[in-house]
Amino acid sequence: MNQIGLALLEELKKDPKNFPLYNSKLVGDLEKLIVSYQETINEIVQCQDTNEPEIASSLVFYHFSIQRNKRYLCLYHNERLNVLKAHCTANHSSLPESLDKNCSGYEREFFKNYHQLIQHTIGSLKINLIQNDLIPPNNVPPKRVLNLLTKYNELLKNK
Repeated sequence: MNQIGLALLEELKKDPKNFPLYNSKLVGDLEKLIVSYQETINEIVQCQDTNEPEIASSLVFYHFSIQRNKRYLCLYHNERLNVLKAHCTANHSSLPESLDKNCSGYEREFFKNYHQLIQHTIGSLKINLIQNDLIPPNNVPPKRVLNLLTKYNELLKNK
């Protein structure tokens, strides 16, 4: 079991109310591990007969290890970006110092671009999306909701 990926996710769980410092060391270590596993797969494929059960099981092990580590990285970054999106959606135009000091440069850029996208959308629609549309209405009849979902699914199918 990969302890690096687990340690990365544990950081997010320690104190959910505080935004932890971006851990570039663990992220880098996990990326190096992924590259190392991929290189190992390439070496095995070049030097061995991959039809042998022992070799095939090694390839499967390394492949699933790579996939698991990629999921760890995606989960870590997704959770961090969700915090930033929630802050932006709460109608904040800038990051407070407590969040900003713990963000990576890419996360700061993401927040800036996400905020610009929301402002552009609000401006082009001339409504306040933040306050009006994030909380769905609770008085819509179930039959109407079902009709809307059906039409939405039809739109998706026709793309």
